[in-house]
Order: sequence, then C-alpha cells, then structure tokens
Amino acid sequence: MKKKFISLALALTMLAATAGCGSSGTSGTTTASATGSSDEKVLNAVYPYATDAIDPKTDFAQLLRSGVGETLYKIADDLTVQPWLADSAESNDECTQWVVTLKDGIKFSNGDSCDAEAVKAWFERMNEECSAIQSSLCIDNMEADGLKITFNLSAPKVTFLNELAQPQAVILDFAAGNFDTAPIATGPYKIDTYSPNVGLYLSRNDNYWDGDVPFDKVNFLINTDVSARQMALTSGDAQMIGNPSYDSISALDEEDGISVATADFGARANYIDYNCAPTSKYTSNVNFRKGVDALTESQ
Repeated sequence: MKKKFISLALALTMLAATAGCGSSGTSGTTTASATGSSDEKVLNAVYPYATDAIDPKTDFAQLLRSGVGETLYKIADDLTVQPWLADSAESNDECTQWVVTLKDGIKFSNGDSCDAEAVKAWFERMNEECSAIQSSLCIDNMEADGLKITFNLSAPKVTFLNELAQPQAVILDFAAGNFDTAPIATGPYKIDTYSPNVGLYLSRNDNYWDGDVPFDKVNFLINTDVSARQMALTSGDAQMIGNPSYDSISALDEEDGISVATADFGARANYIDYNCAPTSKYTSNVNFRKGVDALTESQ
C-alpha cells in the first residue's frame, strides 16, 4: 500500500525548499511514497500556485518552493536568520557594508562554481532589473574576491541578512542564461522542462552540495482546483498535494494510508485597509471601523 502524507514540513524537507506559501494560522500539504520503476524514484506533487513565469525578477517563490534554487541566508523554524549558501557575514558599524563569505565547494547544477564572482554577477542583474531587490537590499556596488563578496550599500541596513533570505534573492547562474525557461541554480533538483501554469518537471542535481537527494525526478504540477488536487492524491496519481481544503483535513487524516501534519506560519502579517473617504457609506464611520476591529481576532 502506498503511504501518503499531508505535511507541509515534510514536503519542503523532501524537496529541500525552505519557503512555503502559508498564511497565518495552519496550512497543509500532501505527500506519498515515490512512484516509478524499482530503479527510479519519482514524486508527483500537485500545488495550487499558478505562475506564468519562473524568473525571480517577476515570480515570487517558484524556484525555492520546488527545490531548484537556494538563497545565501534562510529563515529557520525558530525565525532566526541562518546561513544557507553563505558561511558567515560581518558588517561595519554603520551597516552600510556587508562582507559575506560563501561556503566552499558549492556548484550550480551545470557544474559551474558558485563563487563570489558568480553571486556578484547575479545580483548585478537583479539589482538592475528587479525593483524588489533594489528597494530591499539597497546595493550601491559589489566587490568579489574568491569566496568573499562585499556589498556596499546606499543606506544603512541592519536587516540586510534577513533581506538575503527573501525568495527573490535566490541565486542563479547568470552566465548560463535561460532565466525564463530553464534557469540554473544550486538546489537538489534541476529543471528539465517548464510549462507555464502547468508545471515544472525536475530531475536530480548530481552536483548537489548538501547531502543526498531523495528523488530521481519530481513532477511539480499546478492545479488551482482543491477538489482536483485531493482527488489526485486519493487516486494515487499524486503523492503530494499542497493546501487541501481546511474542512477536509480531519477526514483525510482518518483515511487508511494517509497521514496529516500542519505547519503554523506565525510570521505572516495580515491586515485590513479601510476606505475612510467621506463618500464611503460605512467605513468612513469610526464607530463602524471600531466594531469590525472588535469582531476580528488579532492573534
């Protein structure tokens, strides 16, 4: 019997991705034993996050979520900032200059070295073309020396390492190109085929630097219909699904061969914007807004 799971934490561990796309509260994901021949382990994963792009200058997190890419730093389960591709970092007193030392021996999936020159080239491209990187990292210029990359900033940035953990700071091989179709990165899986709004078809990165890669192939499929995702799981077509409907989690957990786990994404902030213009019939009234606030659970 196949063993299936609903587990965001397990799913991200198996794909070696650090970032989920949860909201505040709990979120679920589904996985199952690998399919394929006795010589090949294949994982079929179905997730709801449709995208027509994988270039990180426009897409938020697809390369991290699928286990293709990694960042210099990451946010750990305890919400502390921890090195990932980086080994260490230090700043000057004003936090206008940060020197990041990379881990030695890391290669992109094509075998090219992920050294300071490669990281510099990638951030030069992103700093020029991605507004999120421009505004969050405040990079003025960079210097590369072996495994050390120096970021000279246009403004003090105490939280610079936190910003390096954002999904759009994923490190790609600039020299390899193909950012829209088959970007080259450092994660446990590499892209064989990408079909917009259909899925990513991945295979093992034989140059991966951080331990064994559990699957030979991963078919990272997209389906925004929650009922279709759950049907794919229960029929055996998928061994992992993301974000099953909340009201179905208990029933799935009771089904033979399925295990359920959830993860709490307490760091996500949610808020309500009110239109306070005089022409707004209800929300211009301060007592109405106070009433809504009183009815809203804030924690």
